[in-house]
Amino acid sequence: MNNSNIRFLSFASLSLLLGLAPLACGSDDDTDNPGTAGKGGTSSTAGKSNSGGDDNGGTSNGGTSNGGTSNGGSLNVGGDASGGVSGGEGGVGGEGAVAKSRLRVVHASPNAPAVDVYVKGSSAVAVENVAYGKATEFLEVDAGTIAFDLRAAGAEATEDAAFTSEDITLEAGEDYTLVAAGDFVNTEDADVKFRILPLQHDFDAAEAGTALARVVHATSAWEDVNLDLASTNAVDLPGLDRFASESNVALSTAATEDIAFTNADDEVVSQLVLPKLASKSEVFVIATGNPGFPFRAPANGFALLVVDQDGNTSWVKENPWIHVLHSSDVGTVDIYQSTAATTKLADDLEQGALAAFQLKASTAGYTLKAVDSEAVNGSITSDAQGTTSTLLVGEHYLSYLAGDQIRTLREQFDLTQTDKVLLRGVHALKTGAIGAQIDFGPLNEAGTALASALIEGVGPGLASAPAGEALEPGAVTLGATATGTTTPIYNTLALTATTAPVAGERDFLLLTGTGATVPTTKLYVVDTSVAGWAVR
Repeated sequence: MNNSNIRFLSFASLSLLLGLAPLACGSDDDTDNPGTAGKGGTSSTAGKSNSGGDDNGGTSNGGTSNGGTSNGGSLNVGGDASGGVSGGEGGVGGEGAVAKSRLRVVHASPNAPAVDVYVKGSSAVAVENVAYGKATEFLEVDAGTIAFDLRAAGAEATEDAAFTSEDITLEAGEDYTLVAAGDFVNTEDADVKFRILPLQHDFDAAEAGTALARVVHATSAWEDVNLDLASTNAVDLPGLDRFASESNVALSTAATEDIAFTNADDEVVSQLVLPKLASKSEVFVIATGNPGFPFRAPANGFALLVVDQDGNTSWVKENPWIHVLHSSDVGTVDIYQSTAATTKLADDLEQGALAAFQLKASTAGYTLKAVDSEAVNGSITSDAQGTTSTLLVGEHYLSYLAGDQIRTLREQFDLTQTDKVLLRGVHALKTGAIGAQIDFGPLNEAGTALASALIEGVGPGLASAPAGEALEPGAVTLGATATGTTTPIYNTLALTATTAPVAGERDFLLLTGTGATVPTTKLYVVDTSVAGWAVR
């Protein structure tokens, strides 16, 4: 499906929209999505998950944690007026004992705040502060029918519930994982809206050397997907519907596992590397997050949430995404990685066009090659090439063609800035075209000079500050000049009507070309705030 118009809301904006208390979210590169919580205790930020290892870009399960604080591990609310469990007599525990089940909650909704969980109609909190990516301990409850109210973490029990689940039927003696999934903002679209997925545990006995996974499709932005393990010869889970799951998927524990998700058109929509799992382990593997965005909060890009039987959670982040802009004077090209001359990464990339692909995380990085699109493969002499440096899991990068070079920048915008437009200037001209530093900014009303220098002193081949500089949203004409001057203008780009930047937009602004005059230069905006990115 086309996600080019999808943007994410920050938790602060979401909380205002719903009247909920805002959830503080960090965007530090070395910190995962919302802070982790200590097992069986009060939520804290200790023991953070780091599925990318350190900054060498390696892929691994990160620190494990349980999330939320329970009320003591048992809910005995059977069938009272508080709206809890309706359970029968007899069964487990001897004559007259009420049959029991066990359940836990996993928060897998990327745009929902941390929540407190109540049995429907009860004023006593069952589990506190369950944040995105966290799982609670198992709670023992009466078998029968139960439903839950969710409130923003810390909200008073007297406040209206932000969400009330449908009735859930629990069988005596069984375990359940309740996955909170879906779009918490979109309450009208039944296909994607927030929900609780009650999943009864039905694991077979795992054999030595394998782990068994319950794979859950909890990514509301995707319809049905196929899951393909690189170690097998066929598509392993074809046509997995949105919010459906598949039990007892056997995974080898001998090595890491390359995983690809494809859509109904067999297009790859995500690639990841699943770390080695423990032999005979039983895990939930939940596909969640916002596809097309970086993993770091509050964007909460696509990832796999792995939950074991003890409630430990870890993130598996996507392989890095590379977005390539053809901004050179060479013709139409194909893109290859220099050591894989038969694997085309981008096909028929024309001037001014943008393409995206994934590579595995790497400390050393890769050398990208752009070759003539008529070439049989990537073994011929390149029209342009360049190294990427380190690539990290869960991150996105901009590569651009400048003359015979390919240069790469990591996307590091301030994702918490939602009421302004953020710009990052890039001196993307061919080497030697303009040796001077460049300023970027909006033009004056006459369009004859910069009104002010929003971004100053960007040297050849470099970019301005990673977080971006703030600009008011709305129609604007942008330009670039030599540093310290407002004229002459190297080139301009008018953004009006449907192309005008909007609040929350995060753009690279690139001055490209082969010279220092308007005919030989061009300004591009690459919008990173829409899924898949866009160029104009």
